[in-house]
Amino acid sequence: MYDLVVTNDNALLIYLHSAKIVDPFVPVKYPVTAEDVIGKHVIGKLPHRLSCVALSYTEIPLHLPPELEGMELILEDYRRYADNPVTYRVSKMYTFLNRREND
Repeated sequence: MYDLVVTNDNALLIYLHSAKIVDPFVPVKYPVTAEDVIGKHVIGKLPHRLSCVALSYTEIPLHLPPELEGMELILEDYRRYADNPVTYRVSKMYTFLNRREND
């Protein structure tokens, strides 16, 4: 189902495999470029500037307590706080241009 896992978080990768969300043969890469994700079904951690070129982007929503926000998580944290995967199709609508006039 997925073409690429994007993460440098080993606990997340183990969780994805142990929960049978991702097959172990799916490639894992981090960091990635637009060329790495274009037209692919991607799961993991991906900024919107890249998720909009992927065919689909799947995240694992986490319902973390405040004391774990921003902390490095362990496998048990993912098992305890992870919700079902959610898949998105992200589209870039437009880009704001910030043009400065010469003084």
